[in-house]
Amino acid sequence: MNLRVIVEGDRMTIVALEIGERCPAGDFLQHELDDDELQRTTALFSVMADLGQVRDRRKSKALTDYDDLFEFLPTGEIRFLWCYLPGKRVVLLDGFRKRTMKSSWIRSRYKAAARLAAEVRKRRG
Repeated sequence: MNLRVIVEGDRMTIVALEIGERCPAGDFLQHELDDDELQRTTALFSVMADLGQVRDRRKSKALTDYDDLFEFLPTGEIRFLWCYLPGKRVVLLDGFRKRTMKSSWIRSRYKAAARLAAEVRKRRG
């Protein structure tokens, strides 16, 4: 497991988790977003990196059913799941487009991200 730097700010560094050849959040960010979505997402990450928090709960929130797992919501459809690591790092675990309300599919993404977060904290925390 490696970490790919996405944004470095005054207070934090936003990184994406690489698992072997895959980087779910980084690849989604680079290849699946249109220009407007990419601009909104990058702006949100920059706010987090520079200020250390995003105060607008419509843009970033804790997922109450999962310990220490959070969600960035740069647009209505776009989701990035993340966790904190010591050293003022935010680790992006997954990124996806929520188009439907298929709760079982979304729950499976959240559960997988929660497992990854625990593994990352264990190895790198």
